[in-house]
Amino acid sequence: MNRSRCWSRSNGYCFIIVASMILVPMTAYAEWAVETEVLRSWPSPLSVTEVEVDSSVDGITLMMDAGQAAPVSDGCSVTISDDDKAQHYEYRHDFNPTRCLDAVAHPEGGYFLRGDVGATLEDVGEGFTARISADGELLWAVDDRQWIEPDVTQTSSGEFVGDYAGAQTGLAYDPVSDRLIGLTRGNQVLADAERLVVQAHVIRGDTGSVEVVGQAFGALANEPVIDVVARDGAFLVITTAGEQQEVRFYSYEVGRSMTRFEPEEAGWSQREIITPVAYRQSLGTFYLWSDGTASGLIRVEGLDSVIWSEQYAIDELVQGDITVDGEPEQSWLGGSLVALRFGSPAQGRFLILIDVEDGVALAMTHWEDLVEPEPIDLVHNEDGELMLLAFDPAEEVIREYQITLVPQDDEDEQVGAAVDEEDGAISDDDGEPNEENEESRCQQSTGGPAGLLAVGLLFLWCFRFALVDCVIYRGRLK
Repeated sequence: MNRSRCWSRSNGYCFIIVASMILVPMTAYAEWAVETEVLRSWPSPLSVTEVEVDSSVDGITLMMDAGQAAPVSDGCSVTISDDDKAQHYEYRHDFNPTRCLDAVAHPEGGYFLRGDVGATLEDVGEGFTARISADGELLWAVDDRQWIEPDVTQTSSGEFVGDYAGAQTGLAYDPVSDRLIGLTRGNQVLADAERLVVQAHVIRGDTGSVEVVGQAFGALANEPVIDVVARDGAFLVITTAGEQQEVRFYSYEVGRSMTRFEPEEAGWSQREIITPVAYRQSLGTFYLWSDGTASGLIRVEGLDSVIWSEQYAIDELVQGDITVDGEPEQSWLGGSLVALRFGSPAQGRFLILIDVEDGVALAMTHWEDLVEPEPIDLVHNEDGELMLLAFDPAEEVIREYQITLVPQDDEDEQVGAAVDEEDGAISDDDGEPNEENEESRCQQSTGGPAGLLAVGLLFLWCFRFALVDCVIYRGRLK
């Protein structure tokens, strides 16, 4: 009995140490390589030096020229592509030089556009919202002046707050409710002090009729909106408040309720949310954040239920000989992957691919090395999986590339490998799990062969001292 007691007392701690080494990842990334393959291409009429991309509708890629409109501009340029074709649109609002601010594809073809006319360094111009059909026909257009001075025949609720200060980027369309939200800026004077008020305005997608005017956020109605996300019948609105720019979250159901909430994670007052926020109905909402010393990704179900939360310390993003020292720039969500892009002043940009189920980082590579020339953005194919979007200036062609994860030790044989959508495991072309790949995922949790060797040596070391401890303990009993 005494021997059993000394064995238990001495080795209990050793087992705890060894078990913790096995369970706690010793490396940040498994050995996966990222491969790309061209899926489709089309001539580009756009100048892609300043281009905004919308891929909210699976299988449809919208690219908008985000450059400043010159006095002789032909208007706002938008290109929409799908598996069958790519179509280019030019829109001049009321035949005036027009600047694009934001555009969102419509699931049935065409797009919604937020833009302005007459904007200069001295004049804010006037904003508008429009619906363009797949054939390029203007279905309806709403000028911002209708929000400032609503027609008496309008049945909209609310009123514009302050003096009009121009249209703001940020356009979100919810196909479930067929509602569109556009944003404006207003200057309001209170107690001889001027403050900026960012307001939301709700429009019906089918008719263009205005339903809500001047929806502001916060107790003082002065919280700047940094992102609006359509969420299947409601809108997620993210604002900042106070001198510390504290992040705040609202769920807005048009005509029903406005609910402020906060995901079950501490420290939001110290964090910056990287927008746009990634969301898919089947997967939830993914918040990418940074506090200046570390960054993280949080997967949330519903409004506030955290499924997992992972931190990616800026000075510890390491794979092989790559160490990233930079800040998170953007996130994308598609299929079984979350993609994060980090930017480093010294090392350029990096793309990190993460398993959507558990937040485990699978691969990291230089953004510039994915394709040549470097990508513009990530978009979705018709199955909701991520693709790379790139522009070839030599041929003036836009290309979309399939993204494939391949085990680095077996690249030649596993070119067709892809991430299984059910559990995030890597599988062969026939869809059956690859045993070598599953072993590699296990190596990720133990640090590979080197990690297993370290665990074994530590166990022997513990066992040796446990025997000595037992001898001493039994001698004391005598």
